Amino acid sequence: MWRVSSEHPWRNYDKDRLPRGLAHVVGRDQIESALEVAGVTLGSLSLGKPAADPRTAPIVVFDVYWVGDGRSRYVTVPSRDETDRLLMRWQAVPSELRQQLSVEIIDRWLPEACSWAAAASTRGNVWKSVDQRWMLKLSAGLLSSEIATY
Repeated sequence: MWRVSSEHPWRNYDKDRLPRGLAHVVGRDQIESALEVAGVTLGSLSLGKPAADPRTAPIVVFDVYWVGDGRSRYVTVPSRDETDRLLMRWQAVPSELRQQLSVEIIDRWLPEACSWAAAASTRGNVWKSVDQRWMLKLSAGLLSSEIATY
C-alpha cells in the first residue's frame, strides 16, 4: 500500500494489476473529484480484483466502509482518527461493461456513496460504534445499492 501526500482526499492508496479482460469502472481522478465535491477524506482507497468472477456471480463494484470504534469483527484501522475509519474499495468488472456502467456510476452512485461517507462523522455514537457499509452491487447487469450494519 502506498502512502499518498495530503493533496489527495485519502491517506493510503493501492491498486492491483488486473488480468486481461477486467477494468475498473472509473479512474482515480474521477473518484478524487467526487470525494472533493463531497468534502470527504478517506483513510484508504483501494482498486482491486473482484473476489468472484463478475461474469457469472454478483459482485460489489465498490463500497464505502465505516470501521466502528467498537471492536470491529471485519476490519482494523491503525489509529483512532475518524478519517482512517472510512475506506473505499473498488472491484474490477469485465472490460466490456466498463463504458456501459461508468456514466450511471459517475452521475448517480458515486455521489450518493460520497454523501453517505460525508455524513458518517456526523452520526451519533451508536451508529459510529459499529461497522457500517454502503455497497453498490452488480447482478445480472443491473446496479443496486445496499447499506448494511455489522
